[in-house]
Amino acid sequence: MRLENVLALTHGSLMSQPHISLFNDIVIEASRVKRGSLFVALKPHDISQAIEKGAYGIVYERDLEFDDKEIAWIKVDDSYDALKRLVRFILIDKELVAFTCKPIILQVAKQFTTSNEFIVLEGSLSDNFSKLLSATPKSTLLFVESQIKSDLFTNASRLSDSSVEDKIRLLEHTLFEMAFIYRDTYYERQMISPLFIPYMEQLLALFHKQNISYKIKPFVNMPHFHARFVNSALHVRDFGTTNRVIIFENDATLIEEEIAFISQNAPWAHSFSLSCDDLSEKEVMKILRVKHFNFALLSGVKATFLDNESNYLRQQTLF
Repeated sequence: MRLENVLALTHGSLMSQPHISLFNDIVIEASRVKRGSLFVALKPHDISQAIEKGAYGIVYERDLEFDDKEIAWIKVDDSYDALKRLVRFILIDKELVAFTCKPIILQVAKQFTTSNEFIVLEGSLSDNFSKLLSATPKSTLLFVESQIKSDLFTNASRLSDSSVEDKIRLLEHTLFEMAFIYRDTYYERQMISPLFIPYMEQLLALFHKQNISYKIKPFVNMPHFHARFVNSALHVRDFGTTNRVIIFENDATLIEEEIAFISQNAPWAHSFSLSCDDLSEKEVMKILRVKHFNFALLSGVKATFLDNESNYLRQQTLF
């Protein structure tokens, strides 16, 4: 990218008189700087490393003193905003197709193996910088607008269920697994809760619309409706081997929907929900020990605390 383009896009001021006029690439991590790079200093303390590795230009926002005037020192009001403007300019040529979605749909999308033309952007612009710059032209992107603003793209659409025509047809299911048919394809005993069907349908419709090849994986690392089967002592047991389940949910806004799902599909069960935001792990465990339940739906605590408890108990019985 030419220096004059960088200045125009970032609304920056050139604070030196360098002889260079062209940058080979744009970098935000000092460890990735190569000779000829333009380094956008989101972390100002990395500037010295970027210079040592051969950066031709530095985009920065705080006042600083510099000795090497052969480097293009570009002062901006906001480094992150400058990065956004640069990335947006680069993405225009790629003609990417971008869709915003709910956070839970983003997590469901990660449970699919897809072609390289489909990219899930999780986190901020800086978290996905390399993905965006290396994206294949005309790729389809999925992101959450609270993490990446849609104005990064020239035309971002909202993923909606209003356009879903092909539905998933359930054949057999429990709360945490199902067999189903979608577009005349039979999927036998998938380790996926029927709770996720509406979100899966939106994604599958998108895949077919954009001609994206896909394969469903077991939903093993989902931060939503994550089930751990336990015995009466709350020790973790294999999937489906007990009638007590602790379900972990990291998004409290989904709790009401999940309680309704449990009530509808397991009306016989003793269930309760618990917000653990202001509780210690020991306090949560104490509540679980005195509760009679088949399903305990917890928010504000990670499933790993059950493993920590089991390890603690094992250590106490070593001798």
